[in-house]
Amino acid sequence: MIIMTEEVAQIDPGIKPCWRWETAKQLADQTGPVTKSEDELIQSAATYLRTGDKQGFSTIHSAREIYDADGLERAELEARILAGQSNMEIGEQCRHSPQLIGIYHDLFLWVRPNLNTDWVTSNTIGIGPIRCIRHDELRKLWAWFAITGGPVAVDHVVAEFHRNFKPGDKPVVSVYLRKGADIQLNLQAAIAQQVIPVNKDSSAWFREFHLRQREISSIQDCDLALKAKEQLQMRMINVGRRALANKPLGRPKPQTSLQHFTNGVSKRKRASPQSSQSPRSNPGKAEKCRAKEVTG
Repeated sequence: MIIMTEEVAQIDPGIKPCWRWETAKQLADQTGPVTKSEDELIQSAATYLRTGDKQGFSTIHSAREIYDADGLERAELEARILAGQSNMEIGEQCRHSPQLIGIYHDLFLWVRPNLNTDWVTSNTIGIGPIRCIRHDELRKLWAWFAITGGPVAVDHVVAEFHRNFKPGDKPVVSVYLRKGADIQLNLQAAIAQQVIPVNKDSSAWFREFHLRQREISSIQDCDLALKAKEQLQMRMINVGRRALANKPLGRPKPQTSLQHFTNGVSKRKRASPQSSQSPRSNPGKAEKCRAKEVTG
């Protein structure tokens, strides 16, 4: 069945975000009498495909070039659509006209009527217990940040990528996790958790991460908690690097519990009355702790 109208697309749970483009291709490939679509954009796209008229359909042609190139430009444009930004906002960020952004959305990523639904998630980043983001799926990673964090998250993750992207680099996820990258541990750890596959080989690591996070949440000393958090994030990042490189993840090595470690440090600090106070009993220190958390 050829989808001809947006009304039909709205009630079809199996529809894809690029349904207009797929319909236009079917119409353009028809032999014999030409079927016309009630949807003006589908009809224009079909005529463009049938005639190859790049000048007469310059905006459709430009949108198609972005889509087919499947590079950084497409990844950012789609992430900003998924984050709920307007055509004007996206056009300013991506240096394209609002008209082109609108046509790109309607032809290739028709999601705005259904934002914040499982349908959008399943058609952009996937849904499932074994889902993970691979080395060459930067577009999917940015889509994940868009769906979970909105425009602010997209701004941050795109800016950090370009800041660490070097001449000769390929546009891949590992740019974020390579050694020497000038990126906050918070962001690197968040990315690492998305690239580690969920399977029997990684289950021990996820249990380890969960255990350490619980231990860290019980630490009252701000400096110790931040140090323990950084250590945990580095372990996540190292496992993420191995996952992106398709190397065996191994298993976590037995480590002294963080609680035992912090108890030992606390005993050594008791000689100093000021340092013995926890953030909860010291409002000034609690504020300092929150400030450190914000700055990563």
